[in-house]
Amino acid sequence: MPSAGESQVCTNHKIDRCRYVCRLKKLPRSQQICYTDWEKRKGGVRMPFEIVRNDITNMHVDAIVNTANPRPVIGAGTDSRIHEVAGPELLKARQIIGSIEAGHAAITPAYKLNAKYVIHTVGPVWVDGKHNEEMLLRSCYENSLQLALENKSESIAFPLISSGTYGFPKDKALQIAISVFSSFLLDHEMQIYLVVFDRTAFQLSEKLFQRM
Repeated sequence: MPSAGESQVCTNHKIDRCRYVCRLKKLPRSQQICYTDWEKRKGGVRMPFEIVRNDITNMHVDAIVNTANPRPVIGAGTDSRIHEVAGPELLKARQIIGSIEAGHAAITPAYKLNAKYVIHTVGPVWVDGKHNEEMLLRSCYENSLQLALENKSESIAFPLISSGTYGFPKDKALQIAISVFSSFLLDHEMQIYLVVFDRTAFQLSEKLFQRM
């Protein structure tokens, strides 16, 4: 890690700790990884974070994160789609785990998905922002990344947790995801994908990056 007087400004964009916007700026692939001044001098390379508009079950990664129901049943949206593609074995594995509290995560094999693992995390239901929703959502990302790290995953795909039926505002959800990924990538190497399915979330993500 850099010491206190060493710059951590992206040498492409002059933005503190920027590691991501190169992808969205459509730079040539040779320029797509952002380096801090410190990393460039030390020869370090950080693997990028990328936002993708896709069905998460199409991702070829080591770990796919599922927005799980708190109880061991198949929920709606992303949860339903992941179980559909993974097959009935995934629900059996999920039932062995039992209930999962909001903000927590658990890991199972991925079965028929193009991944090694499914990481099940329970996002918070948005009420009014005064019921620890942001803290719990941050914990979802942090605990999922920790499980991926412990299981030697080199790549992971996240949905935008809690931003669907749980009603978490998309802009706040994106900011929390980006913040957690940024902190994690300062110390670890992992390919992180944030997979969004709808056009609105994807366009919003681009606007957020442009403001960074």
